[in-house]
Amino acid sequence: MASITEKTYLTFDDVLLQPGISLESRNSADYSQYRDKLGDISHPIIPANMDTVSGVALCRAQLESGGIAILHRFMSTADRYDVWRQLEENPRLFLSVGINEEEGISALYQNGIRNFCIDIAHAHAKSVAQTIKLIKSLGNSRLDTIVIAGNIATIEAYDFLAKAGADIIKVGIGPGSHCTTRIVTGCGVPQLSAILDIARHRDDLVREGIRYISIIGDGGLKNSGDIVKALAAGANYVMTGSLFAGCDETPGDIVSTSPTRKHKVYRGMASKDAQVGWKSDQDPDKIVAEGESSMVPYKGAFAKVLHQLLGGISSGMSYVGAENIEQLHVKARFLRTSPHAVVENRPHGAN
Repeated sequence: MASITEKTYLTFDDVLLQPGISLESRNSADYSQYRDKLGDISHPIIPANMDTVSGVALCRAQLESGGIAILHRFMSTADRYDVWRQLEENPRLFLSVGINEEEGISALYQNGIRNFCIDIAHAHAKSVAQTIKLIKSLGNSRLDTIVIAGNIATIEAYDFLAKAGADIIKVGIGPGSHCTTRIVTGCGVPQLSAILDIARHRDDLVREGIRYISIIGDGGLKNSGDIVKALAAGANYVMTGSLFAGCDETPGDIVSTSPTRKHKVYRGMASKDAQVGWKSDQDPDKIVAEGESSMVPYKGAFAKVLHQLLGGISSGMSYVGAENIEQLHVKARFLRTSPHAVVENRPHGAN
């Protein structure tokens, strides 16, 4: 018999961060990251490893900003290796791989790649654990490679991937703007609660002497305020596709949809359009899509969009009084709000 939990699970629009004593200057907020084996990462935002977002040009721009870049996996092993070479074998570049790429993963490792992102919609699966263990077995020690694995949304799944050897874990089942997983399958966890629960569990384990694993809050981010909330909930990084879709550097042409409007294509990787593209041997009529494809407004240069988002993070940290991300994790106090607050949050003075 199915059970029902009495806990209320929340997402970003359900809460606000309580302001605290402010920093003297929002410019003093330090959102760089230090915990990972990658060393100093300049900022916590990662463009989603989707084929209409994180191609060569966007990865290059992201690396130039000092952040982590993750190339999407919807290309051949040889092409992924070529991109790695083009981007000068940058230590902050990860190559996405699937669960059925044993030979490709081994070839990439033999050619010098050490950073892998196992990319699957529901990573609480034996096949993902096997792929993590495969990658870890290629080196002289588990420290020889860095593995990002996801996506998951429960404490049990976090423990599962941690035990398998994941170094960084992506959290998010169904919150993406172009994802329909929750509608199609009825499954998922509201994103803020998913991050909060997993981060608290992670921190409890660390106090018991178990290794620290960084968390990427993946999806559901509509603005920089949502990013601040995700980081405050315990994420070390956030991943977003929609906020960067439409940038100059994303794959695809700019389309003029009217004399004054320009757009680019953006699609969820479980959308029918995407699956037809990378599952060429499958009957399109038999594909069960869990995502959508659409045109999104053209946004200009990636650096401009990133600058605005990072400015929002700085301001949010200043309001909370957090000098760095670790302080943000500790000092943040969430206020649960009514649905009317969502209206009040937005500009509402104009008729």
